[in-house]
Amino acid sequence: MSGAVEKFGHSNFNNQGVTVAIGKSGNAVNQNVSQKVIYCGNERGKLLALREFIKDGFRPPAILFTETKERCQRIMGELLYDGINAMSLCAAKSNADRQKVIQATRVGKVWLLITTDVASRGLDLPMTSTVINYDCPNSVTDYVHRVGRCGRYNRTGHAITFFSDADRDRIRILRGVMVQSGAELPQSVLNLAKADLNDKKRVKTQKVEREELQTKVPKKNPLAVKKYKNRMTKMAIVDRKRIRKQKNLKVLETEDDGGDWELAE
Repeated sequence: MSGAVEKFGHSNFNNQGVTVAIGKSGNAVNQNVSQKVIYCGNERGKLLALREFIKDGFRPPAILFTETKERCQRIMGELLYDGINAMSLCAAKSNADRQKVIQATRVGKVWLLITTDVASRGLDLPMTSTVINYDCPNSVTDYVHRVGRCGRYNRTGHAITFFSDADRDRIRILRGVMVQSGAELPQSVLNLAKADLNDKKRVKTQKVEREELQTKVPKKNPLAVKKYKNRMTKMAIVDRKRIRKQKNLKVLETEDDGGDWELAE
């Protein structure tokens, strides 16, 4: 609830209203989500950090947030050249196309979903393991909503935020909520000056000039790509089997009438 709405309630309902908060009141990150901030220097450094993250291995699906639909499409193209099962989800797609992408992600066909803030609210992909803020969000609210796409239903999740020299003002805005929720921050971020209300208002409307991605497409190793795809597919199959097993257990518990057992003579 925003401060303006809360103030309106107090002034018009004679302080007789009741505030209901799920978890911590205000903007807070789920405690099941570990947070990490990585300094990348520039846009080329971001792409290298993303490739390093993929190389180290992760449990799909993961969601990657960018600032614009154009960057969303460009990054998806980079990853497709690398042999990664990636798809984009942005406002440029029709509703039918967006539903196809969401369904493909749910069944494990998409390892990395690349999107904008259009998916930071309302998108429910329970198996999402990791959220990557490729472009640093410009407000605490957007950050909390993005990170909230993972760590759902008591699962653990991971949130990684890339930031460049152009994102210093934005990372200052986010530092407070990150520290509050136990994020892993480099000392360079902790040393930044604390942001005030005027800084938050300015950053909210300020556009960050970002350089175009000009990374050369690396040569693909067919054997390495095949091994990586097989590993990711096996991980997705294991997750689906575990979900089915949990559902079957719930059905058995529901069917049990709890009656007395008869003793055999």
